[in-house]
Parts: sequence; C-alpha cells; structure tokens
Amino acid sequence: MTLGGTVADATIAKASCGSRSSNYKVIGKAPTNTSCVSDRDNYYAETLNGVEQGALCLDIDWVVGGCMDVGGEDPKRIDCTERGTQRVKVTNIQQGADDAGACTSGTGFTYPSRHFVVCVQEL
Repeated sequence: MTLGGTVADATIAKASCGSRSSNYKVIGKAPTNTSCVSDRDNYYAETLNGVEQGALCLDIDWVVGGCMDVGGEDPKRIDCTERGTQRVKVTNIQQGADDAGACTSGTGFTYPSRHFVVCVQEL
C-alpha cells in the first residue's frame, strides 16, 4: 500500500507489495492502533467524530535487494542509484532474531515482538 500525507490528513492507496509505489504492507487489522503489535512501523486509523473506528497495522514493505529512503516522514521505495536523505539497501531478513547483531554487516531494523531483523547497508 502507499501511505502519505500528514498525521492529521493521511492519504492511503492500494498498491502491490514490492511495487515501486508501495511503501508499507498491512500486517494486521485491529479495533484501535494501540491493539497493533508493538513493533509495527506505522498504522492507519479511521476515525468518526474523533473516535477511532479501526486501524491497519503497517510495516515498511522491505524487499531483499531493494532500496528505500527511510529519512522522511514515510519511507519511499527508490532505485538504488537515486539520491535520498537516508538511503538503505536490504541485504537480508533474519527470521528468529531479536537484535541487530544478527546482521553480518551493515545495520538492522529490529522487530523483537515478532523475532526478525531487517539487515540493511547504507548507500
């Protein structure tokens, strides 16, 4: 999916996972954002009269071998040669790991509740 806009005025659109326009993937649905798994990257909530009506729990749409600019408000899929503020290339996704030490090189984005680490190289 593609999530953009601001916290107060978010935009959301369906996109295929791994596609150029996808920056997040839905990992769950919950009655409120606080019911999402604690290590999720983001959420999108629908509200009615200020009351949350439901939430989509989101993770960055990491693709091994793919590059993302994670330096803005929302991540953006990029070509690995494109400029960006904080460009990373996904080298591996280590299942069953709880800390960035599981990455043999580079750094890692940890998901301790779900026991995996996304290993990246900074570009």
